[in-house]
Amino acid sequence: MENAARQADARGEERQGLKILEGALKRATGDEPEFQAAQEYRDELVERIKESGPQPENSQRSSPNSMGTV
Repeated sequence: MENAARQADARGEERQGLKILEGALKRATGDEPEFQAAQEYRDELVERIKESGPQPENSQRSSPNSMGTV
């Protein structure tokens, strides 16, 4: 949850924070003390992403040259 918060809050990368948090929630058993707080934070990130509008198409895709090929 700390990594997700760092990405989302400190760096303003809500989508990356959500990705990290969802991965952690999938691995969780549900017995962890912070599980409920993590789910609530996930819901908050989803709302923040919805409010920010659609992400530009090219920001999620890498160009052919971004893999080191020229």
